[in-house]
Amino acid sequence: MENKLSQHLPTPDEEGSPDGLTAIQLDSFGEEAELLAWLCEKIAYLMEYNMELLLSSLYRLDIDEAKINAALQPDAPAIASVGLAQLVMKRQQQRILTRNKYKPPVIDDPEWSL
Repeated sequence: MENKLSQHLPTPDEEGSPDGLTAIQLDSFGEEAELLAWLCEKIAYLMEYNMELLLSSLYRLDIDEAKINAALQPDAPAIASVGLAQLVMKRQQQRILTRNKYKPPVIDDPEWSL
């Protein structure tokens, strides 16, 4: 599975990746690569059997529609399921970074405890 998947992934040097960012590297098959492979399988299934649910889910994840359309184009640098999986992973990483950046401070005042 990893060999077939890695053949279709754009290398970090390739321009025009579907999300406008560098492609996810699969040099070491760790947790991120396993998650990407799993996500690719689920997205491919939804593309074949329930495209409406897939598009609705991508909308709920707040993935830019232009990036989705670019990933679904026949001339995209990666197969559609891989491109969409990369978009999902990048968006989730962005959400985590934003959440951590704007995390409210912990209040240590005993009067504020419930």
